[in-house]
Amino acid sequence: MQRWILLFALGFVVAPLCAAPRAQSAEECKFYWDIALVSRALAMEAGRDPSMGEMRILNILSRIYSDGGDERVAAIMVAIVQAALRETGGPAGDFAKRVGNACLAKRGDMDGVLGVKL
Repeated sequence: MQRWILLFALGFVVAPLCAAPRAQSAEECKFYWDIALVSRALAMEAGRDPSMGEMRILNILSRIYSDGGDERVAAIMVAIVQAALRETGGPAGDFAKRVGNACLAKRGDMDGVLGVKL
């Protein structure tokens, strides 16, 4: 019994440390909305140009946006690019709207729309 109580208590301590990175403000959600728009547009180009893969898209994004050396921001950007590459059909604006709306509605949590746990 004591072992279960200890494991339960440990879960409350460890869970916040393992939480997925999230946007921390509405302003940040707008930032990711914009990144999603550009990422999806570039991913659509990847369908026509095989050299336009994940790394090339991330390189282009790094010229446009700065993650400020924040690993959380960089991880979210990678997840957005990967989701944009998996997306099939529809305009880039639709993808960006889903990412932005999920971010705003779920207090920064975009896992559902990105299809991954960050």
